[in-house]
Amino acid sequence: MNPINKPIFLIEDDQVDTMVVRRALKELHVANRLEHVENGEEALAYLRDPARERPCLILLDLNMPVMNGIEFLQAAKADSELKRMPVVVLTTSVEQ
Repeated sequence: MNPINKPIFLIEDDQVDTMVVRRALKELHVANRLEHVENGEEALAYLRDPARERPCLILLDLNMPVMNGIEFLQAAKADSELKRMPVVVLTTSVEQ
């Protein structure tokens, strides 16, 4: 399937940051739909659901409740079905 038809997957708990990403993708005329969940646990459930279409890209926040971005990355990269999915890490944290 053409990557332009596949969704972009945003894992972000902050609604303002989610709106910023949506606006940026719209302004860039990105045709892919955006799928969104609020933490790593929800993301793993979504990605492991065979009824869901696999995204072409994951945009991942690091600081989230329940399961943070680092914990999500550890679980995803240990999963043979998910480990090759491209992930871009986003954060507004001032911590290194």
